[in-house]
Amino acid sequence: MLGLSNTVMRLIEKRAFQDKYFMIGGMILTCVIMFLVVQYLT
Repeated sequence: MLGLSNTVMRLIEKRAFQDKYFMIGGMILTCVIMFLVVQYLT
């Protein structure tokens, strides 16, 4: 590694794991909003 300690690496991995759920949630929310906009405008 780049000289990072194991605890720092674990923190980064845990953070990336949480960010994945935020990203998926944001993608779903964006799709729902786009769907509702299309339904409303057509």
